[in-house]
Parts: sequence; C-alpha cells; structure tokens
Amino acid sequence: MIAIRRSKSNFQIPYVWTTADHDARHAIEDQRNQKVLSRNVPSPWVSYIEKHLTRDFLGDLYAAEVLPVDANWALLKTHSLESAERDIINATSQRLNNGLHDRLMRFMRQGISDQGGLLYYTDRLDRCIVYEYNVGEARTAADLKSCAEIIDPDYLYDVDSALEGASDNTRAALKNAVVYGHKIVAHRNTMVHVDRRRDVGTAGPFIDTVILNEMLHTYLYESASEEFRQFGTGIRSAIEVGCGSGLLIASCAQNLPSLVKVTAVDLSMNAVHCTYSNIHANLPRGLRKLPIVCTCSLFDPEAYVGFDMVLCNPPYIPRVPKPGATSRTSAIAGTDLLESIISAVPTLTTAGGFLFMVFSSLADAEFDSAVAKAGLEVENLGPSAGFLVRFDQSEVLRDLQWVDFLAKRGLTSSPRVGLQHKLRCVAIHRKESQGLDERGCALVRHIKGLNAALDQGGRK
Repeated sequence: MIAIRRSKSNFQIPYVWTTADHDARHAIEDQRNQKVLSRNVPSPWVSYIEKHLTRDFLGDLYAAEVLPVDANWALLKTHSLESAERDIINATSQRLNNGLHDRLMRFMRQGISDQGGLLYYTDRLDRCIVYEYNVGEARTAADLKSCAEIIDPDYLYDVDSALEGASDNTRAALKNAVVYGHKIVAHRNTMVHVDRRRDVGTAGPFIDTVILNEMLHTYLYESASEEFRQFGTGIRSAIEVGCGSGLLIASCAQNLPSLVKVTAVDLSMNAVHCTYSNIHANLPRGLRKLPIVCTCSLFDPEAYVGFDMVLCNPPYIPRVPKPGATSRTSAIAGTDLLESIISAVPTLTTAGGFLFMVFSSLADAEFDSAVAKAGLEVENLGPSAGFLVRFDQSEVLRDLQWVDFLAKRGLTSSPRVGLQHKLRCVAIHRKESQGLDERGCALVRHIKGLNAALDQGGRK
C-alpha cells in the first residue's frame, strides 16, 4: 500500500477518512504498479477519476507524494517525474481544466468579461489555484491556464502568500483575479459569478461558505447512501436562507438529483438575482427544469415550512453590548438570524430534515442557548474544534472595545496572520423523541460514523 505521508490538510482533515479517500489511495497504487499501459484500455487512475466528477484529487496526490507537498501545481514541470506520476498528474490536470473551462463558458451569457481571472479552491481546501482566462473572438472557447497557487489559504482572497517571488505575469494575473469587475470563484463542481458593479450588496462567497460546501460534499453529496440522493426517496426540497452569491444552493441543486424544489431567500434583490443566475448556470442540462424560487425578503419562520434541507451561513459575529446597530445584511450584524433560524427548525424542516449551518465559535454562547431552547440535537461536520481561519472584519478591527469583547469569546492572535477565529460546521435536527424519522436517524448514524473515522484519523 502506498504511504500517505501528509496526514492532514490545511484544516486538519485526514487524507484517509471516507470510502472515497481509500478508493483514491488504491487507484494511485494500481496506477503505479501497472508498468505498461495499453492505449485501448484506460489507466486505473483515469478510470477512477471519471467516476468521481465532484473531486479534483489534488489532496490525494499531495498526500501520496505523487506531487511533492511543497510543489506548486500551477508551475509544476512533469517531465522530471516517474512515468506513473506523470500520467496521474496529466490526467488529473486535464480533467480539472476541462471542467473549469466548461463551467466558465456557461457564464458567457451572464456578461463576464472576455479576459480576467478566477479562484479555484481544491477539495479539502488546502490549495487555491489562481487561473487567468482569455475568451476567443468567437466566444465559444477560452484559453484557461493556472498562473499561481495559494498554499493553505485561510481566507478567500489570501493572495499575499502567492505574491512573494512571483513573476510580473503572475502578479498581473493575481491582480485580475482580485480587483477585476467580475468575481469568479469555483469549488468542487460549482462555480459562481458576481458582477461587482451589477450585483452590489451581494455577499460572498467567503471562506466560511466554501468550508461548509466542502463538508456537505464529504458528509452528504459523495458519501451518504443513495437513499438520500436519488429521486423518489431522497432529499426533495432545499432552501438557503441568506443566499448571497448562491454557491451553497447552486451546489446543492446539482449534487442532489432527488430535489424537486429549490428555494433561496435574501434581503438583497441583487443577491437574489445573482443566486438565480448562478443556480441555472451550474445545473446540468437534464436538471434545468428544476423549479427554482428566489425571494427577496426577511426570513419569516411562518412563511417557510417543511424543507428536507436548510442551508444557512448567517451573520455570526456577536456585537458588543451597546446602543446602535448595523445593517442586517452585514456579516457582523449580530446573531439574530442565527438564533431565529435555529428556533424555527421544528417547523422549518420535515420529520427527517436538517439545518446545515456554519458559524463562528465566537457565537458559541448564542448558538448553544438557541439549540437548548428549541430542544434540538447537533452533529459536528468536520473537526469538533472547528476550522481556524483569519478574522478580517475591518469594521470590527476599527473598534477596540469590540475586539476586546471578542477576545474574551475566543478571538486569538497569530504573529504570522494576525487575528483568528474558528468556524464550526454543524447539522442541526430534531430529537428522535420529537419525531425524527428513520431516514433522519440513518443520516445521523452516517454522520457519527464519519466523525468516528475523522477522530481516529486525527489521532494517528
């Protein structure tokens, strides 16, 4: 068996964890052991990656040292590698680039520029690859190439680590990706586009959004039984409250074929428009008749009931107790929505439904109180300690009293990156005594089983 030399990702997620992790490990080993490859028979690695279209496998390649841990994917020269490694890397690169190109071209109708940049976050989120693109005159194809790599990103536009020692071309490409009029972010098999001029007031996607999407893939989209994903028996209705750019609900819509209705709610009409466009751009052709309802409104617990799946990345930075308030659309608007949506779970969800949420451990007190009042249960998604990320809320940082208040809640400081906090991803559900049905109980058992494997991997 091949050695997994790098045991954990940037966010402390073991590389050997789910069944998919073990399968990737075996496929790499089979490729290395097959000395002569037939032109008429796909290689073991090609056969494997063609069956798993939501993963990029870069984490597996780094873990198995097919790619050196410190290698830059964007600049890697494969001619110096062994034949098996070169074949694995070339096949993976081609699959990834083709997928990104196809998704990018879907956004041409949404008015993206003929040239620009995009950020692609790998599975396990231990790499962000910066791409630049140029669309040809016919606007039917684009020249897409990777130009820089951000190792272990801890916030969405963590480009400073990629600038050190970068060439002029790389710096220009990074500038395009960061300051261009079009914000394009991709993760797994989902890409979202935010026009910074047209979609004013549209939040995200941010690193918390991408982390929750990664956890949904790991726990639900790629590992839960067919019962939860297939038409007729699976998750049939989903809603995202506070949809922003729509990455979470767009990912949900294309990765759960069982869905018969998708709903998104946001206070910003621009965000609602952006989400609607992004959902449609991501849907495979066979799913484009999926009913999609996008509404501009406050969250009303009485208006939204009976969903199998609820997604929410709410404002979660507690406010220092003092007069005055900020806009409810702000990421630092307090914890009102967080508490409101948790209290609504008994009616918002079906008997087997779940609320999937990401929030800061700075709001643990408000979160725990809301869960206790509603009499609900919580399952962690990912490490129970959470995901350590950079705290980059500029409005908070300008208020020393607020910073001191949050320091008592767990806000920490690092010499390298400055202030940090932890993000927690959770699945919230009613108790079995409150009517959680067998399908819901089965998903709870599945989540607990993965967490046991995660805990075991974390101790190795």
